[in-house]
Amino acid sequence: VTAGASISAALIPVLTARFGWRTAVAVVGTLVAVLGLASANWFRRPPEVRAAVIPHGLENRPLVVTLGVAMFLLLFVQHCVSTHFILALQDRGVALVVAGAALSLLQLSATGARYGWAWIADRMLRGDASRGVFIQCCGSALVLAAMTVFDGTRWPALAAVLLGATTQAGNGLMQVVLADSGGSAPASSTGLGMSIGFSGTVIGPPIFGLLADRWTYRPSWIVVAMVALGAGVITWRAARRIAH
Repeated sequence: VTAGASISAALIPVLTARFGWRTAVAVVGTLVAVLGLASANWFRRPPEVRAAVIPHGLENRPLVVTLGVAMFLLLFVQHCVSTHFILALQDRGVALVVAGAALSLLQLSATGARYGWAWIADRMLRGDASRGVFIQCCGSALVLAAMTVFDGTRWPALAAVLLGATTQAGNGLMQVVLADSGGSAPASSTGLGMSIGFSGTVIGPPIFGLLADRWTYRPSWIVVAMVALGAGVITWRAARRIAH
């Protein structure tokens, strides 16, 4: 996902500047359609997985809902940053193409960091994905707080790498936590949690935009930092219930 987003972030500003936004949207949409068809044709679930029938329903529904709220906060942060980072750079006078390149770098950083956090959870945290989410959320809060304290938009490349490695990198680990919370129905628990969580992608950016319009971007980052910390704490506490 983030690899594709990085390509789009690099292409769209250039295409928009040269050919207009309609052409940019058409080109990116065509690429998405071609890649989607190729993926659908290539991917096949193993027959034994298709044949498997799980007789039990979703377990631990209240716990899954709680983790869904944590996912909501996580995606709230992720999409506030990915939506508004380029706008914050433009507010500082950064050229559109340069800002687009910074957004592309943010997504590339997220692509590597998602695997990196998974490796840390497996190798260093003994498979405890919830602890990985908590540490990643604490990192997000620190980086977002630094965006306020030090005005991180002065260093677009550094801000992009750090924001990508933290605020954009928690999805994979969180899906593992959701799957573990559902007992014998991991797909149902993941689906329910993600359904709750993805509403954060719709609600987050306009709320953050409202704050930025009132306060400017620099002080608004600290609010998102607190949301990130909340996501980590909720995940950590809920996952302890899974363990017990």
